[in-house]
Amino acid sequence: MSLRKTLIVSVLLFLAHGAVLATLGHRPPGPVFSSLIQLGLGLVVITAAVTGARGATGFERRFLLLVAARYVIFSIAQTLASYYELAYNSNWTFEGSPADIFFHLEDVPLGVAFFLDPGGDTPRLERPRVVDLLQIAVFWSAVVIYIRFLIVDVPIGVGLVAATDALVAGCFYLRAMTSRSGIASALFGRWTPAILLSTVNDAYSGFYSSNSGEAFDLIWTTESLVWIITAATWRPMASQQETGVRRVVDRTVSLLPLVVACFSVVLSLGIAQRRMGMAAALVLAAVGCSVGRLYGRRPQPEQQRASSAGGT
Repeated sequence: MSLRKTLIVSVLLFLAHGAVLATLGHRPPGPVFSSLIQLGLGLVVITAAVTGARGATGFERRFLLLVAARYVIFSIAQTLASYYELAYNSNWTFEGSPADIFFHLEDVPLGVAFFLDPGGDTPRLERPRVVDLLQIAVFWSAVVIYIRFLIVDVPIGVGLVAATDALVAGCFYLRAMTSRSGIASALFGRWTPAILLSTVNDAYSGFYSSNSGEAFDLIWTTESLVWIITAATWRPMASQQETGVRRVVDRTVSLLPLVVACFSVVLSLGIAQRRMGMAAALVLAAVGCSVGRLYGRRPQPEQQRASSAGGT
């Protein structure tokens, strides 16, 4: 599908999901409709990723196909969940069910993507900063503390999925900030926020009723919408001029640490329920890294004088 059609279909499914949850909720056939709409959005993600892969080559193509593979596994799990709701009017979420197993495996293709070799693509613009690496360490710390102190209130499977998402998000972040390949930096950086959103959603899902037909289903739909937009708006970088590639990489490297800091703060809000001091320390660390990075990007007086001399 074209970008316009993809976005239209996605928005219509999102609105339909909201209408189903508002009018039917968990009353039959609300749960079935909710599961089917989520399945439909998963199929749209696959379509968007495969469409992008057709215009790409090499590393880009393999990466986008692995993104599609993630949602193939998700679609299998969601199909099973829809079948349980339709045939048995039963919740799929019990641990060890086939749907539960597939939902736990959906990040495997992204784990494979982390090891892809981009080869000799466009070099990165700048070297990684210490504060960039510290930022993801703060995020990982937030996930570990969140699971350590709050997982007693939720099923253990919720913490496992959240931890897996966090690991993948952290690996993607590191590849985005340290890769010498411009295309690798842009791709890993572009998908990091979507995986961070999955991490936060999974971390909080155990504290809300996340059965099919409940209000939390709209959070899953929003997550799928983010993945669709991320995939559908990607344009193959191999066909762009080098300046265009460098612009995308520069934007990724500049904004990604701030995005990670925001998700660290969101997790800290949950930690504050049990450990206010730790939550405050995480927020201060995340904000401190962000401020340090922004300060580091300011031109020094010597650079300003050199720039002025060069322009005269």
